[in-house]
Amino acid sequence: MDCTKIYTFNNSYQALTNTTLSRDPGTKLEYSNFGMGLLGQIITLQSNTSSFHELLSKWILNILDMNSITFDLSDEQKSRLAIQHSNSSQELPTWKASKPLTPGTALDSTASDLLKFLSAIIVLMKTKLGDVKKDTQLIRHSTNHLLPNDEPAIFPSNKFDSDTLEFHSGFGWMIITNFGQEIMWHSGSTPDGYDSFIAFNPIKEREVMILCGVDASHINISNIIFKANNSLASLVGTLLTE
Repeated sequence: MDCTKIYTFNNSYQALTNTTLSRDPGTKLEYSNFGMGLLGQIITLQSNTSSFHELLSKWILNILDMNSITFDLSDEQKSRLAIQHSNSSQELPTWKASKPLTPGTALDSTASDLLKFLSAIIVLMKTKLGDVKKDTQLIRHSTNHLLPNDEPAIFPSNKFDSDTLEFHSGFGWMIITNFGQEIMWHSGSTPDGYDSFIAFNPIKEREVMILCGVDASHINISNIIFKANNSLASLVGTLLTE
């Protein structure tokens, strides 16, 4: 699905109707913005809320006091928006996702609110909800390949056996593990130049968050986890593991 195009919910339902499964459900990992959007819509309908934003606000954002996360920026929030730029310092137009894709692609946030979210994950692990939270971080699928270069910067080679590192998936989280210590992470980018990356180490209780508002294809923030010889990736790895 092309995220830059305009879709309606009827378009999504029609696409689902016309889809033929190429394999049994649960047998292979494939990231899908369409799938994330569809899941968000199903949960919204089952919860009897008017929108995914209302659902998210009720169960997560309001509880954690994450008041700056939204799908629709207010005038006050727009005044604080970091305008994205190209490598030549030109302002880029703001991209708006279609409603069916918003659960997986369209949240605007501040660094402060994302850090609240990461901190809450660590805290929840120590409460009665810990088992529920840990369930989302269990390895559900393996990509069946080692990470590029056999030396990902996120796990310094002098401290971890890089030959055993593999890339896995939980519920929404990507997972790198040497089967002794794990890094949970997720990243994303938009067609208009925004890049984001969040990660945490549940054992060390370390968290890292990066937001970038420039066309940073030469840096590629959203794929920083795979950059073995990148200085920024090395810094992220050090912050998470030492």
